[in-house]
Amino acid sequence: MGLFGRQDIGRQERLAAAGRARAKGRYKKAIAEYREALAQQPDDPATHAKLGPLLAKVGDFPGAWGAFVAAGERYFDQGFVEKSLAVYLQAAEAMPWHPKTWKAAARMLLDKGRRADAYKLLLDGRDHLRRRSQRPEAIELLVVAVKLDDSDFEVMIDLARLHRKVDRADDALEVLNTLAQRSKGAQLKRVRREYFALGPSARTAWRWLFGKG
Repeated sequence: MGLFGRQDIGRQERLAAAGRARAKGRYKKAIAEYREALAQQPDDPATHAKLGPLLAKVGDFPGAWGAFVAAGERYFDQGFVEKSLAVYLQAAEAMPWHPKTWKAAARMLLDKGRRADAYKLLLDGRDHLRRRSQRPEAIELLVVAVKLDDSDFEVMIDLARLHRKVDRADDALEVLNTLAQRSKGAQLKRVRREYFALGPSARTAWRWLFGKG
């Protein structure tokens, strides 16, 4: 048997060993086997896709993201768009607090013309980012979402509040100005409260827009 035949058998044995280790919860052993297999065939997207979740499980999030990207990009380059999308959705599931995972999956959906699905996915990602420390990441997702669709009042209010809470008053004011021009009744009252929460300059903007205190 030639050299390449022996290498292929060795690689298949490593993949099988990795699968057994993963099934038993021996994640570090599985990771080592998958990496050995990738050393023999670095461009295999299926192996990268299996490695990504395991790295996330052991807390190597940069490594996990690198594996997911390698799998997603290779599937996409090979023309397997659905498989590429599945990889990024898997990344979002494995690292829901990581905005890049949601944005990458949304981008794939947009590439397929699935604008509404991309919008919903970004909002799903925002729902996973509720801690104070995660506000900048939540803003990242909502900014992209409102570029796709700025018609949802609650989403826009959420974005304005997040901007305010991270001391981005100008960005909050820009969102509120958009809402103020098209809101009425109870919604307009809520917008007014958000203006006033921003401080004196925002109250001045409110009076300028509506001629009232």
